[in-house]
Amino acid sequence: MKKIIFFCLIVSCLSSHTFSNEKNTKSNIEFVYNNLLSRYDCIIGPNINNPEWVCNIDAPKGWAKFYGEKLKNIRKNRKRYAVK
Repeated sequence: MKKIIFFCLIVSCLSSHTFSNEKNTKSNIEFVYNNLLSRYDCIIGPNINNPEWVCNIDAPKGWAKFYGEKLKNIRKNRKRYAVK
């Protein structure tokens, strides 16, 4: 009986630890993309109907579009899981 309780306790601790690590990883990736966009002072453009990322002159070509899409996808996935 004690072995079963101990086993259940270990499994529940491991599963909760795995879930918290996954959540932190998603937050860290979002933070990295925000930092990459802020490196070249990227902001969301003024067009309300079709907002796009706009960076300063020093940014490599396609920088804002590439990292802006990645950030948008991460945020969309986060919202999708929050709704469930």
